[in-house]
Amino acid sequence: MNSAFVAGQVRDRLQPIYDTYTLAANTAAPTTITFFGNTAGAVGIQRTNMTEAFRLSNGITIKVLAMRFAAIGVSRPDLESLLKNYAAKLIVAQKEFLVGPIEFFPGGAGISGVTAASTTATTTTIQDFAYNIGAPDPRAIFGLGQYPIEIPFGTSFRVELQGTSFTTSNTAPYNLGLFLRCYLDSLITEIPQ
Repeated sequence: MNSAFVAGQVRDRLQPIYDTYTLAANTAAPTTITFFGNTAGAVGIQRTNMTEAFRLSNGITIKVLAMRFAAIGVSRPDLESLLKNYAAKLIVAQKEFLVGPIEFFPGGAGISGVTAASTTATTTTIQDFAYNIGAPDPRAIFGLGQYPIEIPFGTSFRVELQGTSFTTSNTAPYNLGLFLRCYLDSLITEIPQ
């Protein structure tokens, strides 16, 4: 029996492994954007939950159940440029396991709707900044079902977005830059040390 509470027992739990990429407004995106090279100690738990760059900590193995991307506070023009210009790859031990356009891996998370920025007697200006990659619903993801991808501890892995550079918007109200989070929804197995 796997247990979260008994010392010396293997522990299984469902939890995403995540990392975040940000890019300022009016900045050229690189041709390759890499996730999972940051550590929480360097950039904070709000940006990643990795404890080592590009690998799992000793004693931890994961089975990737889904890969997904969530854009947070990104303007429509920048999100469209990202989706049109890049494809995603999950690379484990230098082998490609998942490859496809970013929209094939929807986030299943995010803010939905728009906000009225200002209203006068004759006009209403709408700020359209609540865009997602897919519906903000955790069921709206591309899951791997019965074919999870196993990443044993010590094995290198990363997610890359590869494509053609574009420059993020510089004109208000679209000058927000990029805030993109990559999730690997995982069954995490911790082996007692």
